[in-house]
Amino acid sequence: MFILSFRLRRGVAAAVFAVCLTFLGFFFLAGDGEAIPVFGVPKPPKCKTNEDRVAYLTSLGWEVAPEPVSQTEVLIPKEFDEIYVKYSQMLQSRGFRLERYKGKTADKYVYQVLNYEGEKGPEEALASLLMRGDTIIGADLSSPRLGGFLQVLAEREPAEK
Repeated sequence: MFILSFRLRRGVAAAVFAVCLTFLGFFFLAGDGEAIPVFGVPKPPKCKTNEDRVAYLTSLGWEVAPEPVSQTEVLIPKEFDEIYVKYSQMLQSRGFRLERYKGKTADKYVYQVLNYEGEKGPEEALASLLMRGDTIIGADLSSPRLGGFLQVLAEREPAEK
């Protein structure tokens, strides 16, 4: 067994501690609230126009109608209820930090997905992008059917042949 010990003077220890805190703070709070890249998950691009949003969805493998089905302004609540907590946790798996926008408004763009394959074949699906300015702060895929699904928007898996 090998043991390594050393002694730091108080000033040096404080400086090392401050540098470590600064690094950790930068790592966890980097950016302007945008999605933080998570292992293998690319940060979404800036989307200033409808064409940019459609191109982003297409880059994930989703074919969407060229114009949104709806565009609405939404208020992200200051306090999350159980539904928002679950939605926020779901988005975190893709690097989105919705809680940073509590109490703020965002624009929601909903696109009809043309190539969604459910368990029983093609079915209707919608891709929603939650935008704050030109920054994507959330993205999901859902079914408009009663008892449908809601999942974080991710790259489309290629259809099996």
